Amino acid sequence: MATLDPRNDAVVIRVVYDGAPMAGKSTSVRALGRGLGGEVVSPAEVGGRTLYFDWLDYTGGLFEGRRIRCQIISVPGQATLAPRRRRLLETADVIVFVGDSSPAGFAGDRSYLSGLQAVLERVSGPPVGIVFQANKRDHAEAVPLDTIRSMLQELGLRVGVVESIATESSGIREAFVFAVRLALDRVRDLMRSGELSGNRPAVDSPEELLQDLKLQEEGSMDYAAEIGRAHV
Repeated sequence: MATLDPRNDAVVIRVVYDGAPMAGKSTSVRALGRGLGGEVVSPAEVGGRTLYFDWLDYTGGLFEGRRIRCQIISVPGQATLAPRRRRLLETADVIVFVGDSSPAGFAGDRSYLSGLQAVLERVSGPPVGIVFQANKRDHAEAVPLDTIRSMLQELGLRVGVVESIATESSGIREAFVFAVRLALDRVRDLMRSGELSGNRPAVDSPEELLQDLKLQEEGSMDYAAEIGRAHV
């Protein structure tokens, strides 16, 4: 996904927020948007659940003299929309996995992480880094960090863990900054191997991403989305 945009000599990276349903992906992206002063675009949502994606565009900082532009998106978590989630994950330069620290939600973290691993193994180019954003740390019975780290170790994931309370915007910027650093490490690897594109991003706006998804899906997800609406 990363590219050097010749229109403004900026490096463009995509930061994708993944996680189980209701873990706090959209809440995290919206909290980040408030902190960065950006507008979050959500093409479709029902009852607080994302049906397509959330999109936040942010430009800031420099990478080897070039401005850094971040396309920040979240994926739908519903099982019925798994193909849509997979398509979005395949475009990532880095993943912020929003984990649910509540005892009930933690059970879903493992299965979604396993699915994420399977997707990323098929992505070409240098490895896509992952940041585990341990959300809902204010829960009265929040799963201990040692338990989270043990789960990650069992899955063979050596990733950084950042605690967060998305509803209070706590830990959100820290996880994002960590993720951007990992994405830029991937950009360096792409540059060394000569694989970094020097073209305009294939998808440059939320409108283009929505159109692209609809073209790829050819209506195959319409029924799944309706099921999602029915269960909200």
